Amino acid sequence: MSAESAPTSNCSLTATCRCGLSRLDWLLIALGSAILIANLFVARPLMSANDRSRWATVWSLVERGTYQIDEIDAQPAWSTIDKVRHDEHLYSSKPPLLSTMAAGIYWVLKNVGGYDLLRQTDETAQFILLLMNGLPTIASFIVFAKLLRRLSDDDTVREIALATLCFGTLVTGYSTTFNNHSLGAVCLIFLLSPLLTLIESGSKKNDSTECRSASFALAGFWAAATVCCELPAALLGAVAFLIAAKSSLRKSLLCFAPAALVPFAAYFLTNAIATGGWKPFYSFYGTDKYLFTLDGVPSYWLNPRGLDRNLDGPLMYFVHCTFGHHGIFCLSPIFLLALTSWCRRTWWQRTTGAGLVWLSLGLTVGVLGFYMTRTENYNYGGNTYGLRWIIWLSPLWIIAMLPALKVAVTKKAGLAATLLLLVVSGYSTQASAKNPWAESWLFHRLTIAGWIDYSDPAPELPFDRPLQTWFSELPGKGHELTWIEFESPSSSSLSDTSSDTLRVIDLGVSDSEKKPIRSVRFQWNAGATARERTIDVAFDQTKFLEGSPVADQVVFFEATPKLSESDLLTFLRGLPFDRPYHGGNVRYLKTDLRKDAFNCYRAATQVLRKLPSGGTMTDRCEVWLTSEVPFGVVQFELSQFDSRGEEISKRRFVAKKIGKSTSSP
Repeated sequence: MSAESAPTSNCSLTATCRCGLSRLDWLLIALGSAILIANLFVARPLMSANDRSRWATVWSLVERGTYQIDEIDAQPAWSTIDKVRHDEHLYSSKPPLLSTMAAGIYWVLKNVGGYDLLRQTDETAQFILLLMNGLPTIASFIVFAKLLRRLSDDDTVREIALATLCFGTLVTGYSTTFNNHSLGAVCLIFLLSPLLTLIESGSKKNDSTECRSASFALAGFWAAATVCCELPAALLGAVAFLIAAKSSLRKSLLCFAPAALVPFAAYFLTNAIATGGWKPFYSFYGTDKYLFTLDGVPSYWLNPRGLDRNLDGPLMYFVHCTFGHHGIFCLSPIFLLALTSWCRRTWWQRTTGAGLVWLSLGLTVGVLGFYMTRTENYNYGGNTYGLRWIIWLSPLWIIAMLPALKVAVTKKAGLAATLLLLVVSGYSTQASAKNPWAESWLFHRLTIAGWIDYSDPAPELPFDRPLQTWFSELPGKGHELTWIEFESPSSSSLSDTSSDTLRVIDLGVSDSEKKPIRSVRFQWNAGATARERTIDVAFDQTKFLEGSPVADQVVFFEATPKLSESDLLTFLRGLPFDRPYHGGNVRYLKTDLRKDAFNCYRAATQVLRKLPSGGTMTDRCEVWLTSEVPFGVVQFELSQFDSRGEEISKRRFVAKKIGKSTSSP
């Protein structure tokens, strides 16, 4: 890994230019930068609760001058589970420093360019990310390329290492979204060059005074910045200070420490303003700040789902962190070379970069060990592409690869195997760039194969019978003559107006041929003479409770204006054919009926039917069921899709009023 003499190559691509880099270096940097920027402007913001949490803070800071996110979190597209409740308000659970920095950029964009994060979400967020993620990452490519010149005198080794940073790690994959992990890796790269200078200075007796003060200041600043991005990097910060102190204790105290105070001051000051204290909100995980119920809606962390249920034990968790579905060495197999280097100390113990290889090994063990102790967080960082909380170490892993690379490239088979590992790693990088908050290709494959299963238990309806209609209950004893009124803003098969009301009214029970009959009135647009329609239906209550086909449940009906039996059955089912509802996922729905949300079971059914034209259409009905309102449904939604799965129409009915009649209508 020594680079004591400048490389002498006749190849114009690898010849060193005056800037210290070769043409091939610049070609790789340019190509990596182009792909990064292209991915950044293709990826959509608000892709997960994680980045929505930060974007909500950005919006609130600029638009409302507060770190409280209550208002923006109420927007369906902006709601996040990564929030805490503090002093009767909602806040992002993320440290506020990065969001504050992004808010500064957004303030300029809004006041100078007229951008609006709420109305122009994609364009505004992408431009902010270009400045916060894109440009710093591109700068890190250049800095890292120059660092490689100090660490290796082999052109092939350097170019493969640089290509790994540009194309083969999750650092660039995560750079398309608002996160702290990719920025942590960038800060680490900016730290490595001055840190290597301090390591070299500290290893030379009586020569420490030759190390310039700037190296101490830069090392202090970027070490602290890395810690501000990644809490486990505190170990790195401590090691960096010890390295600096070994070189010169005086300059460490006069230059390293003051420079480190700058990012630390920004971190703790913004945290104090946001939280009223020095501890970040995420340090309160498991307390009432995370575990709360607001307006009838419990926080996600009271009943986490999927990976967040922490189903794996310590051994299995370690396996999946390293060689499993979130595995470092499976998704980015190029890092197997780093593992090989760590196991062959004789390859690097006397080289220029030996100190950085030791650092990479120590930090990897330390960070993995830290997270292995956090049993309450055995969720791999959530449903994410790879082990996101450790990707900031990627630059050090690339440096640790150099000794193994130098051995591998000496043979054609070794070079071919290395390039194959890089291609697989590059595939993971490109796949993650589309949405790093989604499961990886490996996770998907293992799930299909049945090797892993983190799905929630199969949902069930809250009653032991088939549900054939969009309403789940008929009023029983103590609930006679109740009614519920729905509103819908669009047209339907029963009404061609732009807005409708549908009141469902219990007309009471009667006995016919020794079986209980429950009469129900479905009244459209009551009081609007030209638009009012009424359907009175008598249900066999026993058949209804047995979940019999709808035609068997209906004893008789009367409609004004007249309605065919086929149209009546379609209306009652929500579908043109019988198909029982399935599902039962718990959902919390807010309506105008009350302040608190309703605890609902969300169920659905759909049928595929052929059209006279020869094509097909899918009819679907989704219902939100709760026993807290008459007829057991607080919202239902009718939709149709063409053969390509594209939505043709959608109609949503939401409960607006409930009541009880004083007498039978």
